Amino acid sequence: MQGKAKTTKEQAVLRQNIFYGKEKKALAYTIGIMDMILHGIEAPEILHTNTFSENIKDIREKDKFDIILANSPFSVKERPEVQQNFDIRTSETAFLFLQHFIKMLTAGGEAGVIIKNTF
Repeated sequence: MQGKAKTTKEQAVLRQNIFYGKEKKALAYTIGIMDMILHGIEAPEILHTNTFSENIKDIREKDKFDIILANSPFSVKERPEVQQNFDIRTSETAFLFLQHFIKMLTAGGEAGVIIKNTF
């Protein structure tokens, strides 16, 4: 979809089938949904859940994305039972985050990810 003018069909795809996400914290989830609606995303596919509760071994090809834009949780530690969902177990959420997003990318996929500078 290049150029400035978009067809009605292209606009519908952008509003309905492009953005997906997950957010653990209630306030950030609510703000995210509101922001998407205010920017024309008619039915935001944002789930109110802890991404890390998902076992990365259960991620299948159909669950993967070509492009991921995200920022990791900062100053948060995860419980040992959540750490069991990852190949490399740590309470450092930045490391869990990277493992998750690498697994969520399709082959040749691209990611823009914000990681704290001490990681």
